Amino acid sequence: MDAETLRALKRVNQEFYERHALAFSASRRGPWRGWRRVVEVLVERRPDLDAPRVLDAGCGNGRFAELLAARFGPALSYLGVDASAALLEEAARRSLPQGTAAFLRLDMLEGEERRALAGREFNLIAAFGLLHHVPGQETRAQLLAALAGLLARRGLLALSFWDFARAERLRQRIVPWSRLAARGGPDLDPAMLEPGDHLLAFGRGEEALRYCHVASPTEQRELVAALPLAVVADFRADGREGSLNRYVVAERLAP
Repeated sequence: MDAETLRALKRVNQEFYERHALAFSASRRGPWRGWRRVVEVLVERRPDLDAPRVLDAGCGNGRFAELLAARFGPALSYLGVDASAALLEEAARRSLPQGTAAFLRLDMLEGEERRALAGREFNLIAAFGLLHHVPGQETRAQLLAALAGLLARRGLLALSFWDFARAERLRQRIVPWSRLAARGGPDLDPAMLEPGDHLLAFGRGEEALRYCHVASPTEQRELVAALPLAVVADFRADGREGSLNRYVVAERLAP
């Protein structure tokens, strides 16, 4: 994927969240079931960890913070980062124990912005609902490598891969890429897109469009295998079908 296409796909999603953040947030109120299992894995792997340091990459409206606060209380140290100012405003309204959570506007796809996290270490890094918005397999690999580098020893990186193509009701939301240009958006060259790249309608009709990627089993395997981490959990959860997200939790064992 060339740089121009990367920038165009990022812009598609930036405009989506600028215009539709409140409607998107309203459609996602409570934690996903898979998140609860990830917290269980953290507790199982680190029963000695009473005050976890957590990075929520692409935190959206901050739902994961509430789940963690309910489990760990005021000992929690949570940082949620997202590129959407509107979603972060929603996150900041959540009722959380004082001093347990902070939210920061930061585009995790930009290496320069990721440097704001340099020198910090986390016991858990969550990348939920994030990877399908990252254009380009190389970009996805770079992001995961950067996240793995922020883990403390025995820290966990928890990823979710959204496989919306498994559900007919979601496949029906896929629209042709030509709709972007027809509505004044970028006129993308289909040859520059990667397998699994789709334009997905949100809500009713086709008023709100966003870029989403379905990672193939091969791509998922390659992304995970490239990390200097050991997989400790691998399961499916979420959606009406109970299987629309594949979760991979991997641990940093080396110093």
